[in-house]
Amino acid sequence: MVMVNSLRWQMVNNLRWQIATYFVALSAIVYVTSTFLGLIFFSTSLTAALDEELAVFASEVGHAIDLQNDRPHFRDWARKVETQPARSIASIQIFDAAGNMIDHYGPPGMPQLILSTKEMNSGAFKMRVKTGPLKKDGKLVGYLQIQLPTNGRDSAIYQYCVTTALFAPVVLISLVLISYFVSGKVARPTQETLKTLRNFVADAGHELNTPLTIIQVQIESLARKLKKQSIDEKESIVITSAVSRMSLIVNDLMLLSEIEGALKQSDHNNFDLSKLLTEITDEYREQFSRKELTIVVSLAEDLKVDGNAEAMSHVFGNLLENACRYTPAGGTVTIAAVLNGRLVTVSVADTGIGIPAESLPFIFDRFYRVDPSRSRESGGVGLGLAIAKAVVDNHHGKIEIQSELEKGSKFSITLPASRPDKV
Repeated sequence: MVMVNSLRWQMVNNLRWQIATYFVALSAIVYVTSTFLGLIFFSTSLTAALDEELAVFASEVGHAIDLQNDRPHFRDWARKVETQPARSIASIQIFDAAGNMIDHYGPPGMPQLILSTKEMNSGAFKMRVKTGPLKKDGKLVGYLQIQLPTNGRDSAIYQYCVTTALFAPVVLISLVLISYFVSGKVARPTQETLKTLRNFVADAGHELNTPLTIIQVQIESLARKLKKQSIDEKESIVITSAVSRMSLIVNDLMLLSEIEGALKQSDHNNFDLSKLLTEITDEYREQFSRKELTIVVSLAEDLKVDGNAEAMSHVFGNLLENACRYTPAGGTVTIAAVLNGRLVTVSVADTGIGIPAESLPFIFDRFYRVDPSRSRESGGVGLGLAIAKAVVDNHHGKIEIQSELEKGSKFSITLPASRPDKV
């Protein structure tokens, strides 16, 4: 399995893709919106041109209509050119006041009087219609109706839609490439900041470890001297506890920094996860026994994965430690592992105090504690699950939690199984 050099690279690469995805999504919305608005504007403009053409026809034809006995009809000029009506694209019709067609010129069009709409279907064609009243001395004597086919407009709109649809994939692919390149430029300062921060944490951890070790040794020495002289050593105990807690925080921070920056491909080897889980569980049996907890183990055999066995050991050890810490005496902790296709799923479930629903989205955040006072009493600093998630992410896996107050919690870790050729 091909692994990236570090989780930091994964974070930056994910950031690049997030920026690129947002940019492409917004650009696609703009493209679709602008295309739709352009279609409306284009269609409206072409329809307005048709209406203007109809108005021109009506204006010209109006002068060629004669009224005899209050009955409208075309003058002789229309009869003279009727021998070649196919040259006219407009259908010109005259109706009487009752709506009966009296005369027509050009293509047949639709033979009925149309007053309530501007477009009608005529067989395979759609016609744009303009109808106007014919009056004599204020009295309605008939109607002049002109129809123009909309096939030219509709064909232009269709071509517009086809063109924009054909260009859409090209535009989107170009946007993806451009946005990924630009997002790389944007993410570079973040990458440098993460690198600087990781180096700072690692350096600060190393620098703090030395004075903390000296303080711890001196406090232990002082405590022994006070004990020999029968002097109350309460203050030294408090200082020792604080130093131990500080050492735990520093060590966890250094471990988290190492995980995010130094778990490289060379650190990943094929190992038997079933064997690793058995060894870890055996280490915690005595601790579970002292607290009167029942531990149930259900592991499939020969579960092979690629990764850093030491880092994964820390993850499962942390989950068992939490289960033991937050499960009351008499409770049960279950650790199970199964193979589902090409994925290995490990679960650690307990019957402990559980986690509130509102805290679940933040449970893997650094220094997050559901109950700060409870965590201090039990020794937690809020880094264990953050470290677990960092390790699992580095192994291309996924860690999830299900929990309910007073009923318990269940952590599930899914990892890619080793390919047969690597076992």
